[in-house]
Amino acid sequence: RAVEGDKYANPRLKPFAAEAGIRNRICGGGTMVSSNFAVAFTVASLSTAWAATCRSSSRSCTLAEEGDLSEVHADKLLQSKAGTLVQQLGEEDFSKKRCKKALDLVFLVDSSGSVVKDGKIGQAGYDGIMETANFIKDVVKDLTLGTDNKSTRIGIGQFSGRKWEDTFPNHRYETVEIALSEGTTEEAVNKATNAMKWHHKGHHKLSDPMTFTGEGIDWVLRNKAMFPSARENIQKMLVIVTDGKSNSKWKDYDQADYSPRKMAKKARDKEIDVVAIGIQFPPADEAAIKELESLVDDPEKQLFRLEEYAELKKVVEKITTYACDTTRAPTPLPTPVPTPLPTPEPTPEPTPLPTAEPTPSPTPLPTAQPTPLPTPVPTPAPTPQPTICFKKPTDLIFLVDSSGSVGHKNVEYTARFLKKVVKKLPLGADSTHVGIVQFSGLDKYDNEDNKFHHTLEQPLKHGTTLEKVNKALDGMKWHGKGDGGTELADPMTYTGEGINHVLQKEFPRGRRGAKKILVILTDGQSNSRNGDFKVDKMADKARSQRIVVLAVGIGKDVHRPELDAMAGNDDHVFQSDGYSGLSKLTAKLSAETNAVICK
Repeated sequence: RAVEGDKYANPRLKPFAAEAGIRNRICGGGTMVSSNFAVAFTVASLSTAWAATCRSSSRSCTLAEEGDLSEVHADKLLQSKAGTLVQQLGEEDFSKKRCKKALDLVFLVDSSGSVVKDGKIGQAGYDGIMETANFIKDVVKDLTLGTDNKSTRIGIGQFSGRKWEDTFPNHRYETVEIALSEGTTEEAVNKATNAMKWHHKGHHKLSDPMTFTGEGIDWVLRNKAMFPSARENIQKMLVIVTDGKSNSKWKDYDQADYSPRKMAKKARDKEIDVVAIGIQFPPADEAAIKELESLVDDPEKQLFRLEEYAELKKVVEKITTYACDTTRAPTPLPTPVPTPLPTPEPTPEPTPLPTAEPTPSPTPLPTAQPTPLPTPVPTPAPTPQPTICFKKPTDLIFLVDSSGSVGHKNVEYTARFLKKVVKKLPLGADSTHVGIVQFSGLDKYDNEDNKFHHTLEQPLKHGTTLEKVNKALDGMKWHGKGDGGTELADPMTYTGEGINHVLQKEFPRGRRGAKKILVILTDGQSNSRNGDFKVDKMADKARSQRIVVLAVGIGKDVHRPELDAMAGNDDHVFQSDGYSGLSKLTAKLSAETNAVICK
């Protein structure tokens, strides 16, 4: 009726009938059927389906009641869920999505050795990765994904780790399954979950993947594919799926505190809602339960304990409901109340009394004497002008450690530090040229045997202006995975090979007769097994070529004797407690470098 223009037709049905492509006739089973009959049949079918839905779920009856007439049912159904017939023509039905919410949701999935029982990959009840992938798919079914600021985006990462004893300090292991920026359609997320691979052997080649939960949380907070790419002013949520207590040995090796409790708190402090799903946690293991509970703010609402991976389907509805209904509460309430009260009263009374009498007496005495004395003494000391020498041709190379223990964040710290140092140097076509090389190495986890690796960030001939050097430093990428650079699985610290490389390849491309300086920055001891490239041997070779070597050691894992061997002179060794404290060395390193240039 809506199509044919029948005067008794409900006019509200007409736009939808046209949208569905129902025109003058509908073809079914080879028989031409009148549109009046077809629409009437559709109305009857949909009203019957609506009534059945009402009986099975109270949620579906918000727009219609069972007591309505058939055509009223159909009218309400077609108006409220217009996608029903359109979907039959091949278009996606967003009306079935239960939740439309602006949310950046990241799943962090345990991929340690215990996740798949007896190595039975792909078998239900045994393969925890497969069960987790299906769980994520089921959750996503109820979420409205998209790129706009009213929709949800999905990120997925897996975490595990290598045995510290075998690979220290390059122990952590994480993989991006889908980045937040890409998880904007159900199809893309499903494709990513279908491609998820267990970290044990096979694709990832880990013989015994560990459970490094704290490192995994730290990773999603730092990796550009995860929360660093989250949208501003959009709610963030992290769902951790794990089957055991962390067995990281960060305490034994004086590493940064990667305790799951501390890392989860760090996430919550960044206003990320953390939900944890613990699988197969023994009730008698109080330490494991305590660690699991420490991941969340409210264990009653945000923690789910299951006996096996197959039970994940039981919490799909709960996770979806939490994601849809929870809004992180702001805390601006206490600020305005106490502020105005104490301010106006005490200010006017005490101020006039002491000001009138004591002010004239003590003020002239201390002000006149101490002010001129200290001013002239410290001012000339830090002034760099006398130590900067232009038109003294110098080729300076920064050789930068990019091994597994560095991480992309510390590469950024290094870049900021070197910018400050270079700013104090006499760059110019006829003065100092700056070259930058990152070094690491490949070993068994990259299917190589003690193979040197480097990236040339800036050739000497291009490093003649501060602008060019800063641009090169901004473009530096860590050699490990997750920073968009070389993406090595386990970059080594092959310092001796790094020195040899710049002696063979970079300095020979510099200017003949120019002074040569090599500044080495490293956060650990060389772990090369090639005796031909021992650090002391390579450093001596550099000095034999009249290259001055300065060594910068970063963090607690540097080997002081190795730094001394590099520099050959105590005045040429500089140490920092960590990457974040490198800026404290700016004045010393730039001053010593300038001193060498001016000699």
